[in-house]
Amino acid sequence: MWENPIAVGMELPWLLGPIMTRGSGDRTGLIPGACHRLGPRVSDLRIMSRKESGCIRGTGMTKIRGHFPSLTRPSSGLESDIRIGAGESEGAATDAHGTREENLMRQNRLMISVAAAIGLSLIAATCTHADAYSYDAADADEQASTKTFFLKGRVAFMNPNSSSNPIATILNSGSEIGDDTGFGIDAGWRFSDELAVEFSNIWTSHDMTGANSIVGLGKIGEADLWLPSLTLQYHFQSEYTIRPYVGIGFNYASFYSEKTTPAFDTFIGGVSSLKLDDGFGVTGQVGVDFDINNDFFVNLDAKYHSINSAVRFNTTGTERAGDLDVNPWVISGGLGMNF
Repeated sequence: MWENPIAVGMELPWLLGPIMTRGSGDRTGLIPGACHRLGPRVSDLRIMSRKESGCIRGTGMTKIRGHFPSLTRPSSGLESDIRIGAGESEGAATDAHGTREENLMRQNRLMISVAAAIGLSLIAATCTHADAYSYDAADADEQASTKTFFLKGRVAFMNPNSSSNPIATILNSGSEIGDDTGFGIDAGWRFSDELAVEFSNIWTSHDMTGANSIVGLGKIGEADLWLPSLTLQYHFQSEYTIRPYVGIGFNYASFYSEKTTPAFDTFIGGVSSLKLDDGFGVTGQVGVDFDINNDFFVNLDAKYHSINSAVRFNTTGTERAGDLDVNPWVISGGLGMNF
């Protein structure tokens, strides 16, 4: 609420326009030299005598005192008299028009300033967000680079490309190793952004079948295989979450739990034992990691292992042996974790 309205005393030309008096319901026309008092509102006027209103005689001016709510200030108590001469009314109208234009110009300048301030604030906020995002990305890369160890669990499909020489004393014979799906566990160490060392382990179980002259026997034995490998990897750097790599190293094929089948024992004339030789080989690999976040990633990997072994059947002290090349492709996929 406005506490102290500005009391304005105005001396207007003796010729006033038509005035609507509110409250009394009277209408007055052109009233020369009349004195009026402005009530609480500009439109609330009542006619007063010259003596009561204190008109200035002989000047052609009428003094009007009143309260203008639109020209009020809180607790100012300011009272001003605005005197306008009869010959200055036209200039006053011009000044009022100019004042309105100036007010509009000030309002326009204020709106432009506010719009510019809002625009600059949005630009600053956008830049700040971009800087924060860049920092977060850089910080994330830095955090990822500090995690030098990783573990992977994989499902692995082994597809041997096996071949063998004839088994001794069995003319034109041979044996083959079948494929199998097993599992793998890997551990690695990154000693730079590009280079890493990985130790892989795969466990599978395989059936052995007769080839060439004994192909009709079908399955002649079975064996389990533990295939560890050690590779040096090169990881290609990328701005994205996909990190391809290549690697080369060596493997060691370790066969265990070998045994023959009744079909082979019957064919050979006695209960036999089976042994596959262990041995070293060369491993090559290609793969790709798909980062989920700084801690986890999805891995796809393909390795080729050269495995040269020998198959040995022993029946009542008589050994029958033959060379066996396994040379499997191992295709695997799984989930990895950085730490």
